[in-house]
Amino acid sequence: MRDSPTDDLPETAEPRQPASAGTRQGLAERLRARAAAALAERPVRRPGATSRPGPPVREEAAAEAPDASAEPVKPASPAEFATPVEAAAPVEAAAPVKSAPAVDDAPAVDDAPAVDDAPAEGVAPRDPFPGDDDPVDPPVIGCTRCDARVVMGSRYCPSCGTPLVRSGEQAAAALSRTRRAAPAPIRFGAPVVLVGVLVATLLVVTHDPAADARDELAAGLGSVVTANRDLSARLTALRPGSSPAAAVNAARAADRTIARVDRRFSASDIATGETGPTTRARAAVAADGAYVDAVVAILANPRASELSALGRRSARAVAALDAVDDIVDTDDAIAGSAALGAHARARAAASPSAGGDTAAKPRPAFVRDVDRAVADASVARTRVTRTFALLRAARDGVGTWDGPGDRPASAAAAVDQAERELTRIAASRATSAGRAREIDASTAAQREVTRTLATAFDAGAATARKLTGCIASFQNTGADGIARQCLEGVGPQSAAEVRAVRAWAAAYRPVRTAAGLPAARARL
Repeated sequence: MRDSPTDDLPETAEPRQPASAGTRQGLAERLRARAAAALAERPVRRPGATSRPGPPVREEAAAEAPDASAEPVKPASPAEFATPVEAAAPVEAAAPVKSAPAVDDAPAVDDAPAVDDAPAEGVAPRDPFPGDDDPVDPPVIGCTRCDARVVMGSRYCPSCGTPLVRSGEQAAAALSRTRRAAPAPIRFGAPVVLVGVLVATLLVVTHDPAADARDELAAGLGSVVTANRDLSARLTALRPGSSPAAAVNAARAADRTIARVDRRFSASDIATGETGPTTRARAAVAADGAYVDAVVAILANPRASELSALGRRSARAVAALDAVDDIVDTDDAIAGSAALGAHARARAAASPSAGGDTAAKPRPAFVRDVDRAVADASVARTRVTRTFALLRAARDGVGTWDGPGDRPASAAAAVDQAERELTRIAASRATSAGRAREIDASTAAQREVTRTLATAFDAGAATARKLTGCIASFQNTGADGIARQCLEGVGPQSAAEVRAVRAWAAAYRPVRTAAGLPAARARL
């Protein structure tokens, strides 16, 4: 309990004597000083501050706290120390009492708050005006061994003595024990993926479409020249009266190779800056194909009409292959046409009517109708060639013109002519498809030929209409922009058209073979 204000007075067994005026003044001064000191010890409550729960009372503070069960003590007033006489008698001519200096505008002693609002029984007293200077318990952590609560920063646990601060080597060793080895796919696969990404990036950065186009031309022409050299060796070895079996096999192999390369060149677009080499390569393959067709027909029938045109076709093929000698070596690719002519004339003179391969066989009506439909459609093929030459001229400049017919006056004129040509191609292909369906077919094999032929013509018409729509869609990009976009998006033959032509050639081959005729080339 707090000391009573009367502790400083002398203890005596005698009755108290009336206090003099000086004594009363000194007592008042002491009381005021005690009140001011008590107020100075309390933190000042700032305006707007909100109350918050005080910190937990530690054992030292609890020991010094007063007993909550005891009766609260009220501050004594000066009247309590006066005798009954003094309390009843007024003080006359008392000296004025000097007021104690105010501490932080503290109220007078009589205005000091009473301790009547003490906490309930069993509850620790709480400061009614908590502030920022209140003591705060330090943060604690749990011991890694016994889980006791230890003040953060302690070096050892007070309960079990376990060191709580580890050296750098101990921490590194503990961290290494927690690491697990990555799975094998990640350890070995991640470097492989990284290398693949780097290689792909390098390929994209260094990719050259023109170089790819030149490589494709060289590969295609190389296979054609190799097949022609093998055929030339077989033809040169022919003698009057010898068997043409080896030459026939070589001619058929060359024909298949030329057809495959021709499809590849026709389906791929010509890269910018490669118009000249690509055009020369396509012309060489076409001229060589016409020559090989004549060779196949003469070997099958020594009286074939192609015998009279063999010399001209051979000369054209030699000239066309010489024009691509800068792409691939074409020396000695065409030879043996004279030996083939001598062999065919000897066979025709030796047995004019004997043997199935020496007599001219008339073509069946079905074959004649199919061949006529294919020949009529060849006009559209020439228009397709001119159309793509016009688009390349609009893209690369009219000075690079390499197509059949007259050169366009400007890029805009080239695009306009290409659009008109495409309209004619679509109409011609649709007409050819109708004629193919009207061909009289009596067997299942013949009906399959007409069906696949009509499908191929329909696919060609669809390709022409698609290219026409492409030109209409990019009218705002200029002539060169139209040509560039359409050449990149649409080829001379769509994938559906290529498949349909191959299906027709596969269906027509056995029909011609049964009639004793060479297989037709898969080109429409």
